[in-house]
Amino acid sequence: MATKTTGTAYVKLEGVNDALKTLKDYPNKINSVVKKSLKVAVTPTIQSMKSFAHPKFRKIVKYKLMSGRSPAIKFGFFGTKGETPAGGNVPVWFKAYWKNYGTLDSRFSGHTFERKRKQATKKWRGGIMPVLFFERSVVGKEQEIYSRFENALISEVKKLEDGK
Repeated sequence: MATKTTGTAYVKLEGVNDALKTLKDYPNKINSVVKKSLKVAVTPTIQSMKSFAHPKFRKIVKYKLMSGRSPAIKFGFFGTKGETPAGGNVPVWFKAYWKNYGTLDSRFSGHTFERKRKQATKKWRGGIMPVLFFERSVVGKEQEIYSRFENALISEVKKLEDGK
């Protein structure tokens, strides 16, 4: 509405508080949508990892949502401590690592290890044979995980737009 005397216009905006609240909550909603999509994307891979893993290690196959500015997810072997024959503690995930990549002379040559074999064990033969269950369930399936993430994200964004 404009007044003739001053030439100014009066505009009454309705719903400003609702719009501000929506904009304020928007980052949290987007993060929750992305996190939900990440969970959907890795769930079939987690199931695949569990099916290939040794029964003893299936319960430690998990995913963890990372906190921070950009949503991210880690998945793999996360476990509690176990015991060594000498009484020391060795994490269960480390035993799964040994089972996956092998030990001593039986180490998997296609994996880059952080440490070389110690000099004392150089001539030892044997060791745990590598099973490579992680490679069979994850390696080469990155694009599949990404496409599942994209599809889940699109459906979650549509739900957000519809107000669900």
